[in-house]
Amino acid sequence: MSDIPYAMLANRPIGFGPYVQKGGQLHTFCVQGDIDLIDQFLDQMFKEPSDGVVDYEAAMATMFVSFAYFPSVHAMNPVDVNRGVLPERDAALWTLARRRGTLFEFRWIPLFLFVDSGSAMATGREVYGFPKQMGTFDMPIDGAPNNGPFRVSASVLNPYSPTTVAEKKPIFEFVAKKEEHGLLHEIEDVAEGVFSRIGEAIRDASHSEVVEALGGKSWLFDLPVTMAFLKQFPSTADQTKACFQSIVEADARTLEVRNGGWTKTEYTGRIFSYDSHPFHTTFGIPEGEIDVGHALFADFDFEMELGQDIWTAGAAGHAAGMPGV
Repeated sequence: MSDIPYAMLANRPIGFGPYVQKGGQLHTFCVQGDIDLIDQFLDQMFKEPSDGVVDYEAAMATMFVSFAYFPSVHAMNPVDVNRGVLPERDAALWTLARRRGTLFEFRWIPLFLFVDSGSAMATGREVYGFPKQMGTFDMPIDGAPNNGPFRVSASVLNPYSPTTVAEKKPIFEFVAKKEEHGLLHEIEDVAEGVFSRIGEAIRDASHSEVVEALGGKSWLFDLPVTMAFLKQFPSTADQTKACFQSIVEADARTLEVRNGGWTKTEYTGRIFSYDSHPFHTTFGIPEGEIDVGHALFADFDFEMELGQDIWTAGAAGHAAGMPGV
């Protein structure tokens, strides 16, 4: 942990955490990648910089594309708690990984992430190492579940060449399939309504009632989601070198879930690949339209907790990949 004072300038773009994000409307779509290619990327991201001290492997070939809208992102550090809140849209490609050689040390790792706020981009990249880029969104913000469409565009270069000019192009796109009608779908609608009411009854039960029903195992509701990042900054004199490099882990803890489950709607999607955004060659995600089925949705609040450097380049105290003191 550094003891160097942060210069508190008027042009500071970031807020100091932890961060409480409320009113979240999340839709997540599953896409298939190539597990060997994902592993190669994770090696480049973590294993190679740390000389094998930190080593993650993909838990599955399935990858996840999330679209989220938060009307309120609040920096809770005493320095910033009274500054106000910012809304944020984001879209991300995630992989679920684990520490190699373990069974249950799972980590959610963002591979590409797009946001619509300069402050969100700066905070994510500078504080944690989120690979955030600026994006332009076409997505609903009036509640989950929602039929969409869910689209994000960003500045791309394609092909790489001295004369190529950056253009704004689509990155991720997910749209609802046209609904089919008939007796089978009417039966499904009835069943959906029954299960929805059961789910609402469970959701509306108080925390203590649900905990009591599960034998007092309240920890089931409090388990955090741990994320991992490569945080680095290029050297000014030689920008192929890093002036700072660390591997960060941080927890996101759910505060409240108001609704969640699988959407009734099914979707088709497309991940667009470019030289600057090589999703097909880097992760093995199919080109063209893909059938992604139902989406996972949630209406929730969560807290992004403070992180810790589990490895830092040149820091002897982190040689074993353990948090420093």
